[in-house]
Amino acid sequence: MDPPPEIIATLRALATADGQALDGLLGPAAENLEESGLDPRAHALVRFTALVALGAPGESFRSEVERAVDRGVGTADLLGALVAAAPQVGAPRLVSASRELLGVLGTMTTGHDRVHG
Repeated sequence: MDPPPEIIATLRALATADGQALDGLLGPAAENLEESGLDPRAHALVRFTALVALGAPGESFRSEVERAVDRGVGTADLLGALVAAAPQVGAPRLVSASRELLGVLGTMTTGHDRVHG
């Protein structure tokens, strides 16, 4: 039995952490900046650090790092968040998150996006 093409398209969008697909499924919970009471930079750093703590896959990092950069978070801030979370998340998650972040930053600096220091 072949699944319908729209099911495959949705699963592919979710598997690659497509921001639009995730926002559509998660609704208002996906963007709770105002409700958090945090400034945009702090909000982005908290979301990034939550992914580190969860051991999230690389595709999840991409959308959060891009959102963080759009909100003025620099690479030093992202590293600072990793360092601050290190005692709580442990070495394996820190190493994994560092690899994922390097990959995302590498594609952002070689593409059209600009990453701030």
